[in-house]
Amino acid sequence: MRTPVSLAAGLAMSLAPVPVLAQPTGWLDLFDPNLWIERGLQYGIMAARTQVDLTYSALTVDALAGRAVLTDLVVLPLPEWDDEGACSVSIDRIVLDTAPAGDVENLKLRASIYGLSTHRACFPPDVWPVFALLGQETPSVPHATLSIDYHFPTGAAGVDLHLVADDLLAADLTAEFDYLWIDARGDIEEPEPVAFLTAASLSVENLGIWDRLSNILPTGFKDPATAPAQVAGLLTQMMQGGTDSAPALRPAQAAFVASAQDAWAAFVSDPKRLVVETGIDPAAPAYLDFAAWENDPWAAMDAINPAVAVAPSALQDMVPVALLRAALSSEDNSLSPEDKFRVGRALVTGVGAPRSVNAGARMLFELAQGGSTVAAATLSEALENRDPRAAYGWAVVAASAGQAGAAARMDRLERVLPFAEVLAVQAEVHGDQSHPRAPLGSIATVKAEARARLTGQGKPRSYEIAAMWAMIASASGESEGAAILQEIDQKVAASGTEAQEVWARAESKASELAMRIWITEDLPTRYTGD
Repeated sequence: MRTPVSLAAGLAMSLAPVPVLAQPTGWLDLFDPNLWIERGLQYGIMAARTQVDLTYSALTVDALAGRAVLTDLVVLPLPEWDDEGACSVSIDRIVLDTAPAGDVENLKLRASIYGLSTHRACFPPDVWPVFALLGQETPSVPHATLSIDYHFPTGAAGVDLHLVADDLLAADLTAEFDYLWIDARGDIEEPEPVAFLTAASLSVENLGIWDRLSNILPTGFKDPATAPAQVAGLLTQMMQGGTDSAPALRPAQAAFVASAQDAWAAFVSDPKRLVVETGIDPAAPAYLDFAAWENDPWAAMDAINPAVAVAPSALQDMVPVALLRAALSSEDNSLSPEDKFRVGRALVTGVGAPRSVNAGARMLFELAQGGSTVAAATLSEALENRDPRAAYGWAVVAASAGQAGAAARMDRLERVLPFAEVLAVQAEVHGDQSHPRAPLGSIATVKAEARARLTGQGKPRSYEIAAMWAMIASASGESEGAAILQEIDQKVAASGTEAQEVWARAESKASELAMRIWITEDLPTRYTGD
């Protein structure tokens, strides 16, 4: 129980004014977002102190980066069963991250804890035997991180949890969703989750926990000769409900048992790591039907096809050393385009090989120049935050071929690049190619050509060329042509005086070409039939 002195101290602290860490030097400093966010967090800590005793040494906030850091946190929960006052929780550092201020497409939440130490007295006495079994009276967690990444445009989401427990284990739980939200059409107060899963995995690495748990396991589960059969029998019995007359296992259940047999046999021989992963086809995400699974939980296995292994399947995506060495050699030209793309993608992403953006970009550049729009899209993504101008050019190429995400990347980069550079890159991509005559056959195809050049879908984006086709459509009395011209004008107006001067020259060229086509092709006669 909290003593009267402690209550009085907590009340006094909650009523005291929150100190300002840095004195403002001018009135504008009062509008600093960092100041107000930090002040809000401080009041949140004051509220927490009404429930637990809590201290910390420093709180720093960076609103633009979306980060807050709390250091040297000490919490005294004072649970009712802790008569000796042994319960305490100390954390060296807590880092809270969100998406940077300019990222409006993603909701990112990341909480990282470093150097967490506690005492078994913080937990109910019922679980103390577990700590005794693990030999952990004062369990500690050097690092734990929970990340949630939600993409607003598509509804896709990723969840990651990483945990390291001293002398016990390191665990990694990940889940990737093609779509994740809730359905409140049936009941607004109790909405149903809508989740389409593409992949999930749980990896547990042994850092000492096996030595402790193996002491209580039956010998049959530890002997490599008998362990597979023991595990298979136990899992089969669980899935069949513990009865001899139960139906045969479903294919997904049987496959899971077989994988568990093999994995457990390998683990007891060399107890390093166990992994459970889903086997979902990325092209057909699994709908998680929680309502249906309430009556038949094992039916979930039919949807996600889980399997047990001693290593993550991602390790199979690692680039073999021989292939990596050949790709990095300037003298070896024997690699196929597929191998070059595999290595290039691994190098720019850092998945499958140590990240080396420059080396990977060189390989992807060669493929993109050769016409690979997949390589162009990958290269654009890799360069987006390093070389926006080059990234924009490859995004224009990739978007015209319908590569996912490329059109959105073009739009983002246009908010970063000066308008003059945007027009210059678009001209470089188009080059000296002549304009086709076929779209002049009808007003509908003229408008389609203008739309394609405006959006960059189906044709490389070019505002100058879009304006030329839109001028022809508008001159024909089509409101869509006028709307496209208005959209470009608004974009230019929002880009400043310099952009307006640059666009004036580009618009003049587009107008001259539209006028030449209009006269030489006698489009009024063609479209009216006179």
